[in-house]
Amino acid sequence: MIESAVEAPPVGAYLIARAKQTIRAEGIVGLVEQMLNLRTAPNTGGGPAHKNDLEEETWAKEAGAPSTVPTQILVAHREQFAIDALAQELAAQATAVLGVTNPADLQTCLARGPQISAAIVDFRLFSASGLDQLRKLLARLGDVPVILFASGLEARVIALALQAGVRGIIPATMPLKAISSVLYLVQLGQVFTGGPPLKNAPGDGQSSRSLTDEEYGVLRRVALGDTNKQIAGEFGVTEVRVKMLMRAICRKIEARNRAHACVIAREQGLL
Repeated sequence: MIESAVEAPPVGAYLIARAKQTIRAEGIVGLVEQMLNLRTAPNTGGGPAHKNDLEEETWAKEAGAPSTVPTQILVAHREQFAIDALAQELAAQATAVLGVTNPADLQTCLARGPQISAAIVDFRLFSASGLDQLRKLLARLGDVPVILFASGLEARVIALALQAGVRGIIPATMPLKAISSVLYLVQLGQVFTGGPPLKNAPGDGQSSRSLTDEEYGVLRRVALGDTNKQIAGEFGVTEVRVKMLMRAICRKIEARNRAHACVIAREQGLL
């Protein structure tokens, strides 16, 4: 065989360059769809499902390129069957799944210091102060990318999670076989939002930080369950004044009512 005078680029660099080219041309979702099409292309000739599959597999073996998905990931989900299904899907790619189904087991698992390359977390695992717990998890994992199962999450919460440092969002409609593609994208340093780019979440920027000390005080008392009359007595103002402050709070953080305002405030770490 005649060797080329020009040294070929490493396979990892080639794959990353090709993936980035696809992202620029078709977006992240386009890359996921392309990867899924390569894996599921019909095999009509008795050979590999797709020529590029064989080429990339050969290049990876010859160059010793790393796997396109992590070798071990942490999956925290309320339902054991979801963990088992994902583990079965990733087993074909030599990816082990370390699964937990509740916050206590998650903390115990993290305390052992497992060697993981990514974490996929069900946001429903957290309590009312979900975003605060998510931020603590992100800080604890450091450079380990975190991906969220986002079933039932509001767009506002998803945007806040991404701003906190989450690297991927797995929507409820995503096929199970697509999750390995999301892991691949995360390895490339991309952020997968599960769809069109999300705008900044309402109520997460200047609006929440612009609450006055008086408004913060009222919000804290509302969160404790105090009535308008009790709050008015505590601060030495009229009940009308308390209602006006509560309306201002709801407008600034875009809450529907006082109960919703407390939920948003906890999510944003205001309480």
